[in-house]
Amino acid sequence: MIMLFARNQCHAVFVFVNRGCWMDVWELMSQECRDEVVLIDSSCLLETLETYLRKHRFCTDCKNKVLRAYNILIGELDCSKEKGYCAALYEGLRCCPHERHIHVCCETDFIAHLLGRAEPEFAGGYERRERHAKTIDIAQEEVLTCLGIHLYERLHRIWQKLRAEEQTWQMLFYLGIDALRKSFEMAIEKVQGISRLEQLCEELSEEERVRELKQEKKRQKRKNRRKNKCACEISTLQSPGDAKAQEGVGGKNVLFEKKTDSRTNLHKLQVAVHS
Repeated sequence: MIMLFARNQCHAVFVFVNRGCWMDVWELMSQECRDEVVLIDSSCLLETLETYLRKHRFCTDCKNKVLRAYNILIGELDCSKEKGYCAALYEGLRCCPHERHIHVCCETDFIAHLLGRAEPEFAGGYERRERHAKTIDIAQEEVLTCLGIHLYERLHRIWQKLRAEEQTWQMLFYLGIDALRKSFEMAIEKVQGISRLEQLCEELSEEERVRELKQEKKRQKRKNRRKNKCACEISTLQSPGDAKAQEGVGGKNVLFEKKTDSRTNLHKLQVAVHS
C-alpha cells in the first residue's frame, strides 16, 4: 500500500512538472507572491539536500563536496579558495547570510531551468542510484538540483491547495444545484398533489398493464388460429362422404323418373287398344 501510494505520488509529481502545471500556478501569482515563493530558507534547503544525499548514497568525500558547495552558496565559505568553482552556475542566486535565506531570480525561464534539473528525480530515473560529485562544479550542480526540488515542492503544495479549493467550490456548486432541484420537485409535487415516486409507480403500473394487454391479444390470436385450423381439418374430412351422398340421391331421382315415364307409356297403349 505504501509503495503504491509513493508510486502514485511520483507519477503526480512528474505530470505536474512535465505538463507545465507549475506554469499555470506561476502565472496566477502576483509579483509579491512570486518573490515570497522564491525566497528560500537556508535550513529548509539543507534538509532537502541531506535527504537527497541519503537517497543517492553519496560517498563521504562526494557528500563533503556537495556540502561545501552549499556553504559557498549561503556565504559561509569563500568561493575564491575553492579550486574548480564555477561562478556562472550560481548566477541568478543571491544570499543573505545574516537573514539566512536565498533569493532566487523570479524570471520564468530561470525557474523552468531549475525545475528541469530536478525533473529526473520525479521521473524516477535516478531513484536509489549511487551518485558522485568528485569536483566542486559537479557539487554545485547537485546543489542546484536540490534547489529545484525545493522550489517544486513549494509550487506543488500551492497547486494542490488551489486544486482543493476548486474542487470544493465545484462540490458546493453541485450540492446547491441539487438542493434547488429537490426544492423545485417538492413544489411541483405540492401543486400536483402526487409525489414523483407515486407518479413513477403509476407509470410502471401502466406499462405493466399495457404489456399484459398485448400478451392477452397475442394469446387470443393464437387461440383463434387454432380454432380456424381445426374447422378446416373437419370440413376436409367430411367432404368425400357428402359427395357420395349427393351421388346416391341423384341416382334415385333418375330411377324414379324412368319408372314414371314407363307407366305413362303403358297407360297410353291401353287406351289405344280399347278405342
